[in-house]
Amino acid sequence: MTRQRGTARLRRSRFRFSRRDFLATGLAAVVAPSVTLVGQPRQAPRFSGPPFSLGVASGDPSPDGMVLWTRLAPVPLEGGGMPDEMVEVHWEVARDERMREIVQRGTVVAVPEQGHSVHVEVAGLDADRWYWYRFRSGTEASRVGRTRTLPLSGTSVRRLNMAFVSCQHYETGFFTAYRHMLNDDLDVVFHLGDYIYEYEGRDGRARKHTGDEIELLRDYRNRHALYRLDPDLQAAHARFPFVVTWDDHEVDNNYAADVSEEQGLPSELFLRRRAEAYQAYFENMHCVVSRGRPVPGCSCIAGSNTATLRRSLCSTPGSIVPTSRATIAVGQHVLGCSIPRRRCWARSRSDGCCRDLTGLLRDGTYCPNR
Repeated sequence: MTRQRGTARLRRSRFRFSRRDFLATGLAAVVAPSVTLVGQPRQAPRFSGPPFSLGVASGDPSPDGMVLWTRLAPVPLEGGGMPDEMVEVHWEVARDERMREIVQRGTVVAVPEQGHSVHVEVAGLDADRWYWYRFRSGTEASRVGRTRTLPLSGTSVRRLNMAFVSCQHYETGFFTAYRHMLNDDLDVVFHLGDYIYEYEGRDGRARKHTGDEIELLRDYRNRHALYRLDPDLQAAHARFPFVVTWDDHEVDNNYAADVSEEQGLPSELFLRRRAEAYQAYFENMHCVVSRGRPVPGCSCIAGSNTATLRRSLCSTPGSIVPTSRATIAVGQHVLGCSIPRRRCWARSRSDGCCRDLTGLLRDGTYCPNR
C-alpha cells in the first residue's frame, strides 16, 4: 500500500539569478513562474549518467511501514541533469537482502517540479523487523537499502540502539562518524539538524563547497546533492532508517521567522529564499510529505509518526537499556556516550553533548529546535 503526494503543475522559472540580481531586482523578477503542461511519463528513460547517484534512504518509521526515498540525478551538481519531464520509478520491498522474497512493489512518478525526488510511503509491513528495498528506472537499478519497522504501540522494548547526529559541515572535515556507525548494530538514527550548510566555498579547508552562498532552489538542490555524494553518508542512509529535523543552516545561519541573518534584507525577499530552501529540504529528505508540510523548526514528522515512535520506545520504564551506547557526530567529531551515566569514551571540541536519551525520548513535548 502506498500513498503519494500530488503532482504540481506549476513549473518554476528556469532563469538563473545571481545573489546581486536577487537582491536588486526584487521579488517579482524572481518568483514569476511559467506555467507548463506536463506530459505522460517516459516508458524507457535514458540517462546521461547513473540516475541513482545520490543513493537511497528511509525514514519516518512506524510499526507497519516507513518512507523510502531516492532522487534521480545523473548530473547531481548541475541541478540533477534530468530531462524536463516525468519519469517512472519502480520500487520493491523484500524480507531478504538479495531481494528474492518480495513483499511489496509499486511504481511512482518522479516529476521535475519536485526535483525528480521520490517518496514512497509504505504501509502494511510486519512490526519490529528489518526489510530491504531498491528502486529501478529504465534499465538502471539503485543499490539495495536496509530499513526497519518500529515495535507495535504498547509493546515492551527490551533493547534499542540509536545514534544522534548533527552539524555536518562539509568544509570542516569528513563524515567519518557515519563510517563508525556502520560497525554498530543500530536500529535508528536521529538527525538533529544542520544537514547542509549554506555558506559559500572557502579555500584552505578540508573540502570546499561549490559556488557562492546558496539562495535559490537550484542552488539548494545542488548543495544537498554535494552532501549526498559523500560515500560515508550514503552508506549510513542505506543501512539505517533516519528520523530528521532541521536547524538553521538548511536555510540561513541564525534566521528566525521572516528575519534573515543579513541585516536590512526585506522580509518578502527572505521568505522567498526560505521557501526555496524548505522545498529543497523536503525533496531531499526521507519523511512523510503527503499529509501536508510539517511544523517549521520542529520535527520533520511532527503530527504523524512521532507520537507512535515515542509510545513504542517508551511505553514501559527501562525500555531503553542503560548501557546502550549512542554515537554522536558533532561536526566531524565522534562522541560515544553511555546512557544515562553520560560517560564519554571519546572527547570532541564540543562539551556537554552527552544527553540523557531516556529523558529526551520520554518528554512528549520535546522538540530539538525549541
